[in-house]
Parts: sequence; structure tokens; C-alpha cells
Amino acid sequence: MESDSLADQTLLYLDGSAGYWWYQATNSEGLTGLASVVELHYTTTLNDADTINLSGAEIGNFENRFDVLNLTAGVHSEWSGNTALRVAVVVPLDRNERFFDSETQVSLIKRY
Repeated sequence: MESDSLADQTLLYLDGSAGYWWYQATNSEGLTGLASVVELHYTTTLNDADTINLSGAEIGNFENRFDVLNLTAGVHSEWSGNTALRVAVVVPLDRNERFFDSETQVSLIKRY
């Protein structure tokens, strides 16, 4: 849709996750918990993209709409009751509509 200004497209995000605790301990030293986690992340556009014509040059999202589905799988560990370490990998499930090839995530959380 051609207009005299550009606006961001409205996006819908749908996420689902599941996990399972493989190990949980009540002691406060060393490894106190280990879980696996899997997540699906879906993003889609809800409206057509704007385009604008500036002196003969058209600017905008010429692909118009997109649908992106990513899978995240990882391990969550708890240490000594106050530290969590998470390691995961993210991969797009659709080879045609994706913004990256793969991603590794590492998160360290320290509670005081």
C-alpha cells in the first residue's frame, strides 16, 4: 500500500515452551537442579507493509508479509541455590523466511 509516510507493521508473537526437571536436590552445595527446555517462537505480520515513493525511488518492505518460526532447545542448571546457568541453541524452522542461520544463548544469573 503506497502512502506518504512509513509505519511499522503490526506483529503477532506466539510462544510456547515445555521443560522437565531431571534432577533437583535440597542441599545447598554444588549442582542443585538440572532441567531441559524446548520452546517454539512464531512471529507473523498482521497488516500489509507501507511503501513510499520519493522522487521516483520506492522505499519499503517489498516482501510485504512474513512468518517466522524458531525452535529453542537448551539446558538450565541451578548451582548452590543462588546461581543459574542456561545454555541453549536457536534455529529457524523455515529455510525461506528467516533472519539468521542459528544462535547460541548463554545466561548466567546470580542471586544475592
